[in-house]
Order: sequence, then C-alpha cells, then structure tokens
Amino acid sequence: MLLPRDIVCEEDQFGNPTRCYRTYSAWDDWARWVVLAVIIVGFFLLFVLCS
Repeated sequence: MLLPRDIVCEEDQFGNPTRCYRTYSAWDDWARWVVLAVIIVGFFLLFVLCS
C-alpha cells in the first residue's frame, strides 16, 4: 500500500494495516529550507573569504 511519507501504519501478522497515523511535523516544512539556506550561505562565505 503506497501512502504519503507522513502516514505510518502498523501491520498485523498478515501484513494488513491495522492502525494508521500521521507523523506530520512542522520541522519537515520549514527547517529543511533553513538548513539548506545556512549551508549555501556558509559555502558562499567560505568561497568569498578564501578568494
């Protein structure tokens, strides 16, 4: 069964989903972009300072 990555299902011994719940986190929405921006700015500053 294909589900979005923020939905997790527990399965019984036959592989059938018994209980599904969302693992939504606000971290997934904005923090990855903040981390990416910090990495890009860090590499840019490193490049400027070393040149």
